[in-house]
Amino acid sequence: MSLHLEPDPGNRIHEAAKHLFLKHGYSRVSMDDIATSVGMSKKTLYKHYSSKLDLLFSVIQQQEESYEAFLDNILQDKQIPFLEKLKKLVQSQTEENNLMFSLQLDLSKSAPDIYNTIQENKKKNLPKLIKKILDQGIKEKQIKKTANADIISQMFIGTFNTVFNPEYYQSQSKSLTELIDEVVNIIFFGILIRDKQKN
Repeated sequence: MSLHLEPDPGNRIHEAAKHLFLKHGYSRVSMDDIATSVGMSKKTLYKHYSSKLDLLFSVIQQQEESYEAFLDNILQDKQIPFLEKLKKLVQSQTEENNLMFSLQLDLSKSAPDIYNTIQENKKKNLPKLIKKILDQGIKEKQIKKTANADIISQMFIGTFNTVFNPEYYQSQSKSLTELIDEVVNIIFFGILIRDKQKN
């Protein structure tokens, strides 16, 4: 006879809050909404989370840890060539931004300190991730040893913040994968036509 285990109440609250925050934003969701969503009283909800802000921290921390684990698996996979890793990084970062777009837009107004912390973490972590991938490209002899990884990282971040802003790339006729391929090709192979033979 198998025992039926009820889902952990704290987990249920966390998942309900995450769903509501991503769908409606932080400021438009109340603890009453979350309690109703999981079918429990606010008194019970407060036994697990002291405030809506506490819940927000939990959601953001779990999302960041999950995303970092996903990226780490990509970085550690030696079977994936560096260019493919770079494309996967850009695509996953874009999809993550797309998922979090409404929530972060709301946080920029309703909880600017938290929003700024999220952005600072991105500024600190993204260049490190790109540099690791570029270092692999150098080891694979696909990138010149003299290439400045820091400058290339900043070029990618600048491009990412512009081209892969949801408001921009969603207005394009190309798919996200096509845009990523084009950006990577421009950065690494340029836009100039090179003559096969110079006179």
